[in-house]
Amino acid sequence: PRSHLSILHGDIFTEKCPTCHTEYIRNYEISTIGLQPTGRYCTNGSCQGALIDTLLDWEDALPEKDWETSQVECAKAELILCLGTSLRIEPAGGLCRLATTEGFLEAGADEWDLSDDGDAKEQSKKKKKGKKKQQQSTQKKLGYVIVNLQETPYDDQAALVIRAKVDDVMERLMSKLGYGSDWDT
Repeated sequence: PRSHLSILHGDIFTEKCPTCHTEYIRNYEISTIGLQPTGRYCTNGSCQGALIDTLLDWEDALPEKDWETSQVECAKAELILCLGTSLRIEPAGGLCRLATTEGFLEAGADEWDLSDDGDAKEQSKKKKKGKKKQQQSTQKKLGYVIVNLQETPYDDQAALVIRAKVDDVMERLMSKLGYGSDWDT
């Protein structure tokens, strides 16, 4: 579900109503870019706001809620899989470092309360107390794995780098986990 995703740079298949914030996922590509009107209108109740694409242009800011959630979730992660990305677009590219002890501490993430599932914005404001909690928060950091055909700026710090196609790696991984080729079951 969308509530479990942080879409930072937009989605070519999604339109959004800036008035009521309803998202529409289409089975076709949206033809605009840069948060521009798509020519369609919101059908949520009586809203009828003009829909816009969700693809960011270079000067557009990241969507605040998705950005905050992505930071909290990456800071919680023991391991991050970076699949098919150059990791060159910042600040999103650097999120993988939150799965390393060093990156976690540099980001000040050891002070976040990552124990509950509350609002990401509120979580990022809460502070942990005591050295014992700080040590507990960093003990399980395994790092990040990069699966990409090209080099990335974060290869040297990765726990593992796999130079292969993501589909090939994921098929083998899911098979080893017992899912075979039907990942929906």
